[in-house]
Amino acid sequence: MKSIAEVLASIPIKADRFPHLADLSTDAMLLRRLEIAEQIKRLEDERKEIDAELAGTYSDAELRFGVQFGGGWILKQCQRTSWIYDQQTRDAIRAIQQEAQRRGSAIQQTTAYLQASCMRRKELSR
Repeated sequence: MKSIAEVLASIPIKADRFPHLADLSTDAMLLRRLEIAEQIKRLEDERKEIDAELAGTYSDAELRFGVQFGGGWILKQCQRTSWIYDQQTRDAIRAIQQEAQRRGSAIQQTTAYLQASCMRRKELSR
């Protein structure tokens, strides 16, 4: 039987994927986060443009069944359905939710996330 120390020693230590972050101040880290967020927005816009080009190049049938590319890649059109309800239905759903919250049959789930915003923009908009 192995000791706890032997078991812990046998667990591989994952390499730090972002060692450069250790060298950044908190201000520099926030600026890096903002830079990355902007890059993600630009990349998402580029991906949407590429999707529009590909959707215009291939037929719905081709995309539904999948278009094969080199390297084993397949481009396929997927669908997700969402529903938009009329005001009366939304009000009824909200009433059911509020009643469940009052009765205690609904469980509150809170998720924490970080959001960065520029105070100067708020000051300028006043």
